[in-house]
Amino acid sequence: MSTDTIAMAEVTAHKRTVPTALTRGAVAIVALLAAWFVFGDLLGLIPARTLPPLTEVVSTAGRLVVEPYAGQTLFGHLGMSLTRWGLGILMAVVIGVPLGLIMGWFRVADAVVSPLFNALRSIPPLAWIPLAILWMGTGLVTEVTLVFIAAFPPMVINAYHGARGIDSQIVWAARTSGAGATRQLVQVVVPTELPQLISGLRVALGNGLMAVIAAELVSADSGLGFLIIRGQQDFQPDLIVVGMLTIAVIGLIADTVLILITRPLLRWRNTDDRH
Repeated sequence: MSTDTIAMAEVTAHKRTVPTALTRGAVAIVALLAAWFVFGDLLGLIPARTLPPLTEVVSTAGRLVVEPYAGQTLFGHLGMSLTRWGLGILMAVVIGVPLGLIMGWFRVADAVVSPLFNALRSIPPLAWIPLAILWMGTGLVTEVTLVFIAAFPPMVINAYHGARGIDSQIVWAARTSGAGATRQLVQVVVPTELPQLISGLRVALGNGLMAVIAAELVSADSGLGFLIIRGQQDFQPDLIVVGMLTIAVIGLIADTVLILITRPLLRWRNTDDRH
C-alpha cells in the first residue's frame, strides 16, 4: 500500500471519528430521556417531589423562554452565567498560561512561585466565596473572580508540565540555530505543548462552570445558579431541574465545540483507535 493511500485512509478515518462519537453520545442521551419519560410520566414510579415528570420540565422550560422569572427569561439568566463564566475563563487563560510556561521553563521562577502556587491551589475554590464577598461585595466582579480561582490552576499546571516535558532534542535543535531562551519558549515550547494547553482548558471550563453556579447560588440575583436556588426556595423542583439541565447542555456544547475546533490542530496526535 502506498504512502498516499495510507494518508488518505487516515484522513477518512479521522473524518468519521467525530460524527460517530457524537451519534453514540446522542443515542445515550435519548435513551436516558426515554427512561425518564417511561418511569416518571407513564408509569409514575418516580415521585414528582423527587424528580418531576419530563413533560412538566419541558413545559416549564418553554414557559421560561418567553416569560421572565425573577426579572429574566431563561435566556437572560443563561446570558448572565455565560458572561461570568467567559470572563473568568479568559482571565485564567491570559494569566495562567504565561505563568505556567515561565515556571516550567525558568528554574528560578519555578523555585520562587511553585511553593506559593501549590499551597494556594489546595484551597477549594468554594472556600473563597465568603472572603470574596467580604472583599468585593456581591456582583459581577466577585463571581468572575471565583471562576478565575477555579479555572486558574489547571491552566498553570498543564502549561507548566508542557514546558517541562518538551523533547530535549527539539530544544537542542532550536538552541543550535541561535534561538535564545525567550525565543525557544515562544516559538518552540508553545506550539509543541498545544495538546497540554487544550487539556488544561477543558478542565478549566468544567471547574469554572461549577464555580459560577456555586457563586450564583450564594451571591447573585440572576443566572442559572440563582434560578436553581429560587426553585428550591419556592418548592419548584421542575425549575431546579430546568436549571440543572441547562447547565448540562452548556457544558456539553462547550466541550464538544472545543474538541471540534482543536481536533484539526492535533490531527498528528490522533491515535485513538477505540471502537
